[in-house]
Amino acid sequence: MVAHSPHRVVIGAMAAWSILALGSVISAPQALPAPAGAPPPASPALEPFSVEKVIQFQLPSGVTANTADLSPDAQHLLVEVVVDGKTQVASTNLDGADYQCISCGTATNATKVLALEDSKRIWYADTSGQQSTDDPGSGGTGSINYSLLECSPSIYDCRQKSNTKVKFPSDKRNLPAQNREAKPDPFGEYVTWNEVSAIEGTRMSIAKLAKTDKGYELTDQRVFSPPWVKKSDFAADRENAMRFYEGASWHEGGRILKYQETSTGLNYDIYLLDTATGERRQLTTDLDYNEAADIAPDGRTVYFTSARGLDRMDVFTALQRPSLIDSGAFGQIARVSLWNNRRCMNEPWMMQMDPGQQLGGYSGQPIIIDPAWTVRGWSWFPDSTRAVINEQERPADSQGPGAPDTPWRTSIVRFSTRNATAPMSPVHQNPAAIAKWSVPIKDFNPMMGRQAPLKVLKGKKSGTATIQYLGAYAIGSYAVAYKNYSDDGKTFIDGTERIVVPYAAASAEWSADLTSKGERSGYLKGNITIGAQNKYSGEVTSEINGKRYSGIPTQGDCPSPGMPALAVSASDGGVQVTATVSEDANPRPVRGAKVTAGSASATTDDRGFARIAVPAGTTVNAQADGFKATSTEVAGS
Repeated sequence: MVAHSPHRVVIGAMAAWSILALGSVISAPQALPAPAGAPPPASPALEPFSVEKVIQFQLPSGVTANTADLSPDAQHLLVEVVVDGKTQVASTNLDGADYQCISCGTATNATKVLALEDSKRIWYADTSGQQSTDDPGSGGTGSINYSLLECSPSIYDCRQKSNTKVKFPSDKRNLPAQNREAKPDPFGEYVTWNEVSAIEGTRMSIAKLAKTDKGYELTDQRVFSPPWVKKSDFAADRENAMRFYEGASWHEGGRILKYQETSTGLNYDIYLLDTATGERRQLTTDLDYNEAADIAPDGRTVYFTSARGLDRMDVFTALQRPSLIDSGAFGQIARVSLWNNRRCMNEPWMMQMDPGQQLGGYSGQPIIIDPAWTVRGWSWFPDSTRAVINEQERPADSQGPGAPDTPWRTSIVRFSTRNATAPMSPVHQNPAAIAKWSVPIKDFNPMMGRQAPLKVLKGKKSGTATIQYLGAYAIGSYAVAYKNYSDDGKTFIDGTERIVVPYAAASAEWSADLTSKGERSGYLKGNITIGAQNKYSGEVTSEINGKRYSGIPTQGDCPSPGMPALAVSASDGGVQVTATVSEDANPRPVRGAKVTAGSASATTDDRGFARIAVPAGTTVNAQADGFKATSTEVAGS
């Protein structure tokens, strides 16, 4: 998508796996301590937000701006611009003036930009990797190269510049591989990326960024998919070797790596890794798609993207089961879902880090500024009260696959009830700590690429799951057969699920005939033939505890976005203002709401409470930016 600062969130990393159709391995949920501080309230409050300023870029004739992100000094914007038909990175001030094209003359094409903490170096890719303009049918399998652009005296006044390609470990090997989503830490000392191998699929990698006589090179590659119990006969102990994985990005000054994995079958969630301790935390837990995230500099809240409430993946995930073939299946199924829902998949949300997202419960709040536009990029100001956002206009015609070719706009939003806080200062990575949560690439040993004609694994409480892995990531077949399988003793699974991949970038066939009984009773049945990008045929249906899903959702049936509506009720000595959001049955308090009753007015606190006299029969008005206002007659307080 665009240029971005170290705090940048880029929507669309998911298309990363539309490439060879990523597949991988990774860890089970573990407890990662939430940021230090007082215990969270029993019901976290939702908060108002508003646009402080829309940036009007002042650009030379013929130059257009797409998106922008905040620079490390928080006084400039790094802007993705189009110059002579090519994408370049430029800088402006916060008003959109003082334009300077940084990469012009040194880069043919520059995207996925990250400015390093020293404000002298910019990391960028020569393509987004989403899709080659020369070969639209490539499915995103084209080569992605990365470079470092060095400026003197700084990227804000780049009088002297040099451009150096970064050499990746795969450049030395003969096996086909693609390097995706590469991101340096704030100091540019380590880089994380997905190396997509035709044999093993994705390898979530980290390596040192070293300067050599010939340029820059990534050395001492390690893979940070945590180990699994290879000699165990229990499926749960081996599941990490068969999950799908993608990531990672650096947050909290390099203290946290954010990545994604399938937590249950075909269910994509966000995870966090503490780079000092190696502890991991599952941040999202619902049954729909979750991907991008940007943690506020103070570590208290997180912007993330989700399809929660839109039922984009629920037909595949409602029947919860282990991730035993997801390393081969998720990239295929999710590619079809993404290409058919690019305007309805990565919707913007904000929540508190302490509780995180809860299945059927708290998930924070959707960030809807204008229902006609969707937030597609986010970078925080250091004090965590404001952010630079990029929005794309929703097309009038919701039909059709792919990303819409509609206008972009860049704004600064403010969270008015927040007090400015100090950001976490950047930290240098400790090689000894990294060694504890990663392994040398030679020791990485996923299930993908192994030949397992039949392997019987046991459930923790009952039954078996018989897996079959044949072939490799680019061409292979993966299947699982359940027999009275249960890990919790409450739900029991029977049946089969299978993915056959003749060519990972453009051809696969998924099928399932699964039933579950007990606490979550239902079925998942379907057969989907998958082609390149958005192409597919076939049907899929599922039902759990009476709730039925049918077919692969597309943009044509995407629900219209809407702001949460405020609700007012009488409370002891005043009123309480709440709002209810998708898939959260509990009304949540709204702080900072302006309440009026006759000539009296008040503002709600963290409990959503406003102390205001409300005689019986009084009409109370409540308003908060980012919410639908309400006018309600209450019984009196």
